[in-house]
Parts: sequence; structure tokens; C-alpha cells
Amino acid sequence: MLGTSAPLFLDKYTSKLFWGFVVLHVLCWTTIPALIQPNAPLDVIEGFVWGNEMQWGYYKHPPLQAWLLQFVTHIFGNSGFGYFGLSALSAGITLWAVYRTGRLFTTKSKALIATFLCEGILYFNFLATEFNPNVLQLMTWALCSYAFSNAVLNGKWKHWVLLGVFFALGCYAKYSIALLGLGFGLFMLCQKEARYYLTTLKPYISFMVLVLLLSPHIVWLFEHDFLPFSYALGRSEAATDLADRLYFPIKFTLTQLLDMLPMLLIAALMLQVQNPAPQQSNLLHRLLTLLAFAPLALNFIISLITGHKALDMWGMPYLSFIPLWIVVNAPLDFSQKKLRLVVVAVGFVFILSLTAFYVSVAHGTALGFKPSRGHFPGAALSRLIHEKWGKATNNAPLTTIISDSWLGGNIALYAPDIQNRPQVFIDGNTIHSPWINLQDIKDKGAVVVWRNKDAKPAYLADYNGTIETAELPWQTVTKMPPTQIYWVILKPQHDSQ
Repeated sequence: MLGTSAPLFLDKYTSKLFWGFVVLHVLCWTTIPALIQPNAPLDVIEGFVWGNEMQWGYYKHPPLQAWLLQFVTHIFGNSGFGYFGLSALSAGITLWAVYRTGRLFTTKSKALIATFLCEGILYFNFLATEFNPNVLQLMTWALCSYAFSNAVLNGKWKHWVLLGVFFALGCYAKYSIALLGLGFGLFMLCQKEARYYLTTLKPYISFMVLVLLLSPHIVWLFEHDFLPFSYALGRSEAATDLADRLYFPIKFTLTQLLDMLPMLLIAALMLQVQNPAPQQSNLLHRLLTLLAFAPLALNFIISLITGHKALDMWGMPYLSFIPLWIVVNAPLDFSQKKLRLVVVAVGFVFILSLTAFYVSVAHGTALGFKPSRGHFPGAALSRLIHEKWGKATNNAPLTTIISDSWLGGNIALYAPDIQNRPQVFIDGNTIHSPWINLQDIKDKGAVVVWRNKDAKPAYLADYNGTIETAELPWQTVTKMPPTQIYWVILKPQHDSQ
């Protein structure tokens, strides 16, 4: 049980402690990555390529990640403070949602402790720096859980409307939020107190808000033959035998346990088996159990039945409410002595995760690891291509890069004129790049760029030009073999005549 002095102290300063913790988390996980990682990571580059062309959808994912990346580039340019800030802010908002949801189930003090424990989940720190749809889902799933809990427990219209809004945001982030919706739907059907709402207008209004906000994207999906779903099906790995069918969900679940192992160890510091476990009403207990474990359980069942392999990082939004469940339901000792241990342990994990990130980025190659995408010479590549293009075309504006998302995205993101970045014609594929006008390439020219000497891109056959090459050094403290870049300049039509 809670000690006498601890809750009085925590209750008095809960708000200040919470906001101090969140602000510190966001500032550190924005500033340190932005200062030490010289190049944007892969998913950020790819999202920027899409966001540079504001669409209602893209061939891999719905558009929210791309839109947000485009927004921060208008404020921060190509600085890491923009895209690393988005990742840190997503984690910060998730912490807010966990804390505010916790207030529905327990005291302010315990809700705060649960929020602290989240720092022991790797998805909140070390694994959350690359802003992508998974990181964005960390936030949207937690917000949906916050709104659903309020809607079921308090029944207010505003929370049902918020549920529709947050689910729409979740769908614009990544379609797999449908798994969370499945969990909520099953809960409403199976839980008597929640099933009552099915006889009212509230959940149907929530669904109408969801559909209304999603309607532009739904139209886009029909117009583009549901491209993201086709892409996902084309890349999904399915079990070929019973062993794989068992292995996939077990491996995924064990990986999630490893990702929250620091949190479990910190919580174990408070474990006191002789203490009686706290008691909750059936509704509160089942609702919190749903938030904490339904995503993992449903993923396991669906993977087992279908044989579908879930990638480990897809579990990023699954774990956020497990610390809250532990704090509310486990027989823990919340005495002041134990809480001091928890604070020290959380602080240790916080510093350790930042240190591990710093070492991996700044000294990873010195330790024998290969250079990561964060060490790629993106700015140097962009300068090189723009300089070569300017000399070949008498400084005509470069409007199109024909390349994969990675090379083309680096050239565009680090373009010298950030107000007029070139478009990226992804793999020369008009289906993946519907914003491209082929006549514009003839009229205004383009640059074809690739890296593999022995595997020229197939679309190069559609264009004529002289192949040029250059070596660019990686941005590492240890000297590494340079990366080789190849390109062909397609001059504007009026220049070639």
C-alpha cells in the first residue's frame, strides 16, 4: 500500500513533477539526436519525399507522417530539430495520455509513477528517434485509449466525439490502428456496462466523425486502387508450415517483453508479494486490462490464425498502458524508500538510453559497426548534384530527381533553395509518384541518380545521357570506404536542341 508521506508529497507536486519529466524528455530526445546525427534517417527521408507533394495518401502509408514532416521543414528547414522533435513530441503526448488515463483508474500519485515507468520501455526513447508511422502510432493509440476510457466511464458527448477524431488521426497515421478498434468493439459487445452505449447515439456519432474526417483519404484510396494495401500484401511474409505459424507470434511477443524489460525490472523494485493486490470494480479492471494487453493478445491470435508475420517495431504502440496496469493491480510497496529507488532507476535508464544513442551514432563505426543512414553524406550529395546540374544547364532550376526515395530524398531535403526543392520521381514509377508530369521532364530536364554500379536502374533505359560518378565520404569519426554515386543529367529539351 502507499506509505503515508509519499502520496502527500507526490499529490502536492504531481503536476509539476509530471510536466517537468515530460519537458525534460522532449528536450533531451530532440536536442541530443539533432546535434549528433548528421543526416536524416531513412523513414524521415522517405516521408519528406511524400510530404513534399501534399497528397491525401501515398503508395506505402496514409499521409499524416508525411504532412507533419513537410510542416516542420517549413519551420526548421533540414535541421534535425524538426524531425527529431516530432518523435520526441509524439512520445511526450503519449506520456500525457497515459497520465490522464491513469487518473481515471487510480490516484494522481500512482498515475505519475506509471508515467515514470514508461521511460523503461525502449519505444519511448532509444527506439523512437526515427519519426515514422510507428512512432506516430505511439501517440494516436494512446490518445484513442484516453478518449475511449473517458467515453465508457463518463459517457460525455465530447469524449465520444474525441474518440472519432483521434481514431481518424490514427487511421491517417497507419491502418493497423484497426486492431485497437477491434479490441474496443469486442469490449463494448462483451462488457455489460459498455454495451449499454450501443443503444444510444454516442458511438454512432463517433463513427460518423471518423468517416467524415477520413472521407478525403477514402476517396483517394478508391482513385488509386488501394495502393497501400496492395503494397502491404506484396511485402507481407506468411508462414509456410506449422512451425512458422507458431514461431512468428511467439517471437513477436517475446521481443515486446524484451523492449519493456527495463520497465519490468524497475517495477520489480516495488514488488512486495505479502501486500494484498488492490481491488477494482469489474468495469475498471477489465477496461484497464483491455488497454494494457488486448493489442498483444489480438496480434498473437490473428498471427497464429493467419500465419502473418508482424514486424517487431509494429508493437511500438502496444505497451504504453502496461505500466499503468502494473501500478494499479500488482502488489507493490509505494513507500517513500521504494519510490526513491524507482526515481533513481528511471533516471538511470533515462541517462543510459541517451548515452547508448550517443555512442551508437557518434562512435558506432569506431566500435566496428557499419555506418548507418544517419551517417550518409546527404548534404554533400545534394550540393554535388546541384552543382553538376547548374554547370550543365547554365543554372536552370532543377525540378526533378529520378531515383529511389533515399537518394532522391536526400538531394531534395538538403537542396540549397529550400523553397524550391526538386520533386522525386520514385524509381521512375508514375504509380508511386502520381505528382510527376512526364512532359515536364522533357521540357525542364531531370537528373537520374543511383548507387549500384553493377545494377543500373531499369528506368535508365528510358533516358539517354552520359554516366558520371563520384565518391563521397561518410560522415563518421572513423574513416570508412566512400559511397559511390552515379548520375545522368537529362538536359531541358530546349537546351539539347
